[in-house]
Amino acid sequence: MSRLVRSGRVDGAAIIGADDGSIWATSHTNSFQVRQGEGSGAVELFKHPEDVFNRGITLNGVKYMGIKGDERSIYAKKA
Repeated sequence: MSRLVRSGRVDGAAIIGADDGSIWATSHTNSFQVRQGEGSGAVELFKHPEDVFNRGITLNGVKYMGIKGDERSIYAKKA
């Protein structure tokens, strides 16, 4: 995850459990926090990636606009 952030293309990252939306790790423990319910919202997008364009995703209390989604990856940028 640190390599991803060091690339300069990503500000923060999280590893989220696919079964229950639990947070396994975040890139910046103090500045990037996945809040209550945000992990499960991300899991739902992986189950229905076509919804990423309509719903977007909220992480760390910030709303992101979905730009690409499939069963393996969700791409979004700040709305």
